Amino acid sequence: MNRSFAQILLLLVVAYGGLTLNAQSDIASKIDQLVQETYVDDMPGASIIVVKDGQPLYRGAKGLANVELGVPLETDMVFRLGSITKQFTAASILLLQEQGKLSIADSIDQYLPYFPADLGATISIEQLLTHTSGIVSYTGIPGYMMSNEIRKELSTRELVAVFKDLEPDSAPGEKWLYNNSGYVLLGAIIEEVSQRSYEKFVQENIFDPLGMVNSYYGSHTRIIPRRADGYQVIGENLTNARFLSMSQPHAAGSLLSTVDDLAIWDQALFSGKVLSEKSFQLMTTSGVLNNGETHGYGFGLMVQRLDDRLVLAHGGGIFGFATAAMHVVDANLFVAVFSNGPSSDRNPSRLARQIVDLVLASE
Repeated sequence: MNRSFAQILLLLVVAYGGLTLNAQSDIASKIDQLVQETYVDDMPGASIIVVKDGQPLYRGAKGLANVELGVPLETDMVFRLGSITKQFTAASILLLQEQGKLSIADSIDQYLPYFPADLGATISIEQLLTHTSGIVSYTGIPGYMMSNEIRKELSTRELVAVFKDLEPDSAPGEKWLYNNSGYVLLGAIIEEVSQRSYEKFVQENIFDPLGMVNSYYGSHTRIIPRRADGYQVIGENLTNARFLSMSQPHAAGSLLSTVDDLAIWDQALFSGKVLSEKSFQLMTTSGVLNNGETHGYGFGLMVQRLDDRLVLAHGGGIFGFATAAMHVVDANLFVAVFSNGPSSDRNPSRLARQIVDLVLASE
């Protein structure tokens, strides 16, 4: 049953004991005003959740889940995560390390018999995690993402073949270059070590144990309840998103979820229910280049500073969808914005930052 914003607000006020009722109501109303100013009723929109000290501060949606049918977005609807997938991939690697099945210091040739051995011997798993491997990112291959190649259903080995023989962009550890190929290789390592598909490994080791019942590996054939449709703007025209085989983003961007499930994941990750303290510190600490400089990326998470506050964040962009998630550590604040019709004036990352600024200013 649909609830009005006022009804949802009342429920949140009752649930959230960290602020006075008036303060809670005021912050939630201001967040909702930002949402209303950013998105419109008759276009694709966004789903938003804000969690403070483990309790929901705001939960809402605006816009259409399906433009052709006029179906409104609701907060329990499923979106493509895009590159937010990477933190699940990173956590999976760390879980395998905790089980003694690999070490992030290992060179990748030990696990990938179909990757060039001479190059693989020079690259560590950690360098894949931190985007410092130097391997060419296949999504940056000229023309690839605009071609019909992205429609093909590929095995993991076939996807790796797209980029494995290309001349590296740099020596391992020399530069930080955002790299989807690196995370595909991490997915391949997960599959080789666990003898499970990436999809099954994440489902069995993360989604199921945490009760993330509305999270999935992407598929264009599977019936996924409450899935929002994706849209894009070409010129001045709104169109359905281009087709993409979800075998292609793989461990770099294939997962689907809701803002509610992502909040479950965030709470579990930051409360030690997913990883050991040692693994969590590795995941949330900036890596270092060969010259000793930090580059601001942990494992599947950006490590940033916001007015002397530590912020762990990541965004995602995939055909028809854009996502943003931010966790302000010392404020115990989590914000996620999922959009099914990204555009320059409706930017999830910008809205997430505005919400963070608003909440922090109220403290």
